Formats: sequence, C-alpha cells, structure tokens
Amino acid sequence: MIAAVRVSGQVFDYVKGAPEAVLQMSEVSEDERAAILARVEEWAGEGLKPLGLAYRPAAPLEQHTGYTWAGL
Repeated sequence: MIAAVRVSGQVFDYVKGAPEAVLQMSEVSEDERAAILARVEEWAGEGLKPLGLAYRPAAPLEQHTGYTWAGL
C-alpha cells in the first residue's frame, strides 16, 4: 500500500507491505537487507507477521524505487 502524505507543505510517499517487497523498493545495503530478512524470519518463527515501512519525497507512483527504509 502506498499513501501520499503532506508534511509541512511537502508531500511524501509512504509504502507498507511485505518486507521483501518493500526492501526491493528501498535503497539499502546487502548487509542491511540480510539483517532485516533474518529478523523477519525470526519473528515469523514466533508466529508474527511483520510489515515493512519506507518513504520518499513524492514521485510518480508507477516508479517503485528510491524509498528510504524506515523499519519493520
């Protein structure tokens, strides 16, 4: 899910969803990606279903890149 939010006059796109999908849209290092996915697997083993969250300055919604990873 992507939502456009106006904050102090500037518009940001926020995306939430499966961490694997959100990570593909985010600019993170391979080490960070591996650490995040390990945490997702750990939490899934505990019966949890984490969501990923990322944001960027507003851009065409068809462009699925350029997000900054915010967390799980």
